[in-house]
Amino acid sequence: MKMVQLVTALAVTAFAGSLGTLPAQAEAATPVARNVVLVHGAWADGSTWSEVIPYLQAAGLKVTAVQNH
Repeated sequence: MKMVQLVTALAVTAFAGSLGTLPAQAEAATPVARNVVLVHGAWADGSTWSEVIPYLQAAGLKVTAVQNH
């Protein structure tokens, strides 16, 4: 399960990083999201994302892990 989370985080980080390479003209017209909301699956809680969050934050993203109960 943690491997899936890591792969997901890396994909999100790569996608967010690619948004920063837009030409200046397109960048002004296209807002860039810098917020990530992580949602856990069944029988888990937000702490399952604890190893992924630092990677996303290091990429300059604001990260929130929700607690669904």
